[in-house]
Amino acid sequence: MSTTDDAAETIKVIMGGESGVGKSSLLLSFTEGEFFPNIMPTVGSEFSYKNVAVTDKLSGKRETVRLQLWDTAGQERFRCMARSFFRCADAAVLLYDCSNRASFEAVKQWLDEIDAATGDGDSLSYLLVGNKIDLYEGQSFESMAVPKSEAQQFAQKHNMLFALTSAKTLNGVTEAFDEIARCAYDNIRAGKVGKHREGKTRSTTGLGSASGNSSGGTCC
Repeated sequence: MSTTDDAAETIKVIMGGESGVGKSSLLLSFTEGEFFPNIMPTVGSEFSYKNVAVTDKLSGKRETVRLQLWDTAGQERFRCMARSFFRCADAAVLLYDCSNRASFEAVKQWLDEIDAATGDGDSLSYLLVGNKIDLYEGQSFESMAVPKSEAQQFAQKHNMLFALTSAKTLNGVTEAFDEIARCAYDNIRAGKVGKHREGKTRSTTGLGSASGNSSGGTCC
């Protein structure tokens, strides 16, 4: 693994979503490469790091970026703490539970809170993640409590990337984080960043739409 000094950028990614959607499990599945079934709910916030490789879209070179991944508590009493972390974020990953429609409907509230906290929410890269697809193994994704097509439409409407994942089976996990890393890196290189990054970016090159394994929305 590359060191911090080797990384082209450090990208701050905030995890948001209601309690019980699997934020902590998804992060551990990504950073550790395995599922931990008996983790405790997050109280306040926790963070971890992982380096990933992205392709610089202009030079074609592979660059290492360091993801600083912040796991925030979904409980309402900790929500004000989560808002403070969004102010310095480069990207937001908003989760819902594919089997829990209320958790999907709460995503819009999380988007509104990010906008209120940052004042320039449009500068963030967003990824909408439908987690726990393992609960529908062997079934159509349209049969989920939140049909895939509906979630994709929501992501497109709000200019978000979209992915379906299972923290339990690791299905789609690496691909989802690779995609948000690439999108955030492109935005940083384009100079389309929050005020907390002013004067810190290395380049102001162009930005295009998202591509890759995740579907839905464009690069924010």
